[in-house]
Amino acid sequence: MPFRSHIVERRLSVNDHAFIAMLLLTGAMLVAGLTLPAFTNDRLGQDAQTFSILGAALNLRQYGSHALMAVIILFSAVFPTAKLLAMSGLWLFEFRDRIENRGLRWLEMLGKWSMLDVFVVATVTGASHLKILNRTDVEFGIYVFGLAILMSLLASIWLRQRLNVSVRTTLWRTSRARRALGITISLVSLVLFVPGIFLPLLSIEKWLFWNKDYSLVTALPKMVNEGEFLLPVVLLVFVIVLPLARFVALTLVRLRSAPSQGLVKLTYGLEKWTMWEVYALALVVVAIKLGDLVEIGLLPGFWFIMAVAPLSM
Repeated sequence: MPFRSHIVERRLSVNDHAFIAMLLLTGAMLVAGLTLPAFTNDRLGQDAQTFSILGAALNLRQYGSHALMAVIILFSAVFPTAKLLAMSGLWLFEFRDRIENRGLRWLEMLGKWSMLDVFVVATVTGASHLKILNRTDVEFGIYVFGLAILMSLLASIWLRQRLNVSVRTTLWRTSRARRALGITISLVSLVLFVPGIFLPLLSIEKWLFWNKDYSLVTALPKMVNEGEFLLPVVLLVFVIVLPLARFVALTLVRLRSAPSQGLVKLTYGLEKWTMWEVYALALVVVAIKLGDLVEIGLLPGFWFIMAVAPLSM
């Protein structure tokens, strides 16, 4: 694999230096986000415990949750690190256009899954603000980590522009049956999306006599009222607003026999920022993690979210 010509000839532009700086800064913030305190859990009758993201994942070994520990480490540490290394490789070396386009496509698709642990912490924090669980307070590390993941998403978009790899938006002609199936999937996704937001997700029984429902709509304003702003904004934007916009745009694309290139590019652009599937996986992780502490009941909203997740992918 030969180095790119502008690197060999040392003709690095201001944008090249800025891109390198962005990768280095993202890497440093990723390390800090994984190791700095991310949340504090105040358990009844015990001293408060503060965990980093990596520390919380490794702590799962004490409960025998090795598979869950592997999932958290994979999405929170391995994925974002591999993405930074892959972007560095694509910037340094010459590849065929097809490989570059496919590589960038996969980086943009998989990058958002690194937000899993942010949504796990947000879900647990929302439940604690509803007085369903013991108090959980968010620490600085989770914000550093989340910002690092968002910066890596921006870096992948910037890299595509630096390499002049265009987004392919050609719509292939399909049969009426396939087009009808696509329209049906989009409309079903929209119909299931709304109850997934408003209906209760989890029923959590605590100390055998306290039962309360958890829903996304009830958690967000409660978190804001108690002084937590950034996490509810993240949930609102990436789990509600952007997925809804993408579902609508995708439905319009499929309804039109010849959609405009602008609408197709908008739908493609929304895809990499829509994190409904990541939130669905976060709910599963939370249900498993809390299953050893309290009795978890899966309510209709949870199943609506699980139903939409594969359709949105």
